[in-house]
Amino acid sequence: MIRADFAVRRIGLLATLAGPAPRTGAALRDLGALEDAAVAAADGRIVWLGPDRELETWVHLASEASVLDAEGTAVVPGLVDAHTHLAFTGDRDGEIRRRLAGATYQEIAAAGGGPSCARSRRSAGRARAIPSRSSPPSSAPTRCRASTAPTAPATSTCW
Repeated sequence: MIRADFAVRRIGLLATLAGPAPRTGAALRDLGALEDAAVAAADGRIVWLGPDRELETWVHLASEASVLDAEGTAVVPGLVDAHTHLAFTGDRDGEIRRRLAGATYQEIAAAGGGPSCARSRRSAGRARAIPSRSSPPSSAPTRCRASTAPTAPATSTCW
């Protein structure tokens, strides 16, 4: 039996991302999803995942184990860098769709896309730029500061 000191139960949808890597094209849409799932870990490492109804069959939870009830919500790996640049003035939805369809960053850049925050902010002018702040909002990490002044040299792509 697998020993664990932490478990998440009653997961509505668990994105395992199991399968070949790196993924490209249509394979990027495959989450390796499991419904009605559970995850168990020991010493900070995942040791088991599968149907919630099978957790007790395969896993022995330590008496001091923490068990989290996901209440039917989704659980996804914490390896996604979901960030944005606060001073970016456009949207890149079309580029994201092209990446999901298999286009390379080089192909997107050759078509005029790609990260270009500093250039985009300069061409937008002050009227469309994010208002200046002398300090970040209290809820923002201290490394995130918005400014209307360019914060990257003209040759740079982002700040």
